[in-house]
Amino acid sequence: MGQYFKHFFTDLAAKNDERIEVFIYACGKRDAFTEEVQASVAHLVYFADDDDALPAMASAIAADAPDVLIYPEIGMEPIIEKLAAMRLAPLQCMHWGQPVTSGLPTIDVLFSAEALEPDNAQSYYCERLHLLPGPGTSYPRPPKPSALTRKQLGLPANVPLAVCAQSPFKWSPQFTLAVGEILAHSPDTRLVTFDGPIGNRSNAFAAYLEHFLGPIGVDTKARVLRLPHRSRADFLAALAACDIALDSFGFSGGNTSLDALSTGLPALTLSGEFMRGRQTLAMLRTLPATVQAELIAVDEADLCGER
Repeated sequence: MGQYFKHFFTDLAAKNDERIEVFIYACGKRDAFTEEVQASVAHLVYFADDDDALPAMASAIAADAPDVLIYPEIGMEPIIEKLAAMRLAPLQCMHWGQPVTSGLPTIDVLFSAEALEPDNAQSYYCERLHLLPGPGTSYPRPPKPSALTRKQLGLPANVPLAVCAQSPFKWSPQFTLAVGEILAHSPDTRLVTFDGPIGNRSNAFAAYLEHFLGPIGVDTKARVLRLPHRSRADFLAALAACDIALDSFGFSGGNTSLDALSTGLPALTLSGEFMRGRQTLAMLRTLPATVQAELIAVDEADLCGER
């Protein structure tokens, strides 16, 4: 989520507006992203991820007495959710890094985007919904892919390749069965997935795919190609080597879909009811209408090639 929202605070800090001070409070693993942000703002306070982090962060925020406190996401990190449950500023807001309502009476405003939300969006949030224009983010251009070929990536040369690089938690049974139908209707196509850094979880995901795809006649050992966890440049090369990306409907891709589109790889999606299932839709709606018609499915039957 860092790439989605980094520019909101680094660009604000870069304006050097004497009326505005930007304070950032960071916890967890300190990495290159932390260093990059710290180089762009005057005030970044880092807290080690230990038992004292929560009271230390709450005390630091309260002492700085901000007029507005903004959380890029609430729900992915337990310490952030606990902080958000406190009233530490007169106006407390959240971005859509975790694409659901916080459910907290201490969060006043949720920043989403016009291109992401359905017409009745406010009914899904306890916060006051504020819609930013377009897709609601200033995303940095992804780097160029590495020069790895299909052969070097361990991919077959002369068969159609569909890729779904989404995290396993986005593979609902409904989406997984739809992928199975796509493979059943295109027997030459291979599905490319990516293993995570933890081996036993990747093996559990492979078993999950076999559970749903095996009974409908898809031989997962022959049709599903598992690639190892890679650097971002090599990951982009793998996307570029494929023919189409399958977006996980219901909980769509974000960074992954932007990465795919940056390589010229088309992404096939189905609009979801809620914002979390409409991110790739929002990206595709920036493209010409003829392209949208090819890549935005009307329903599951259309997605699976049954009409």
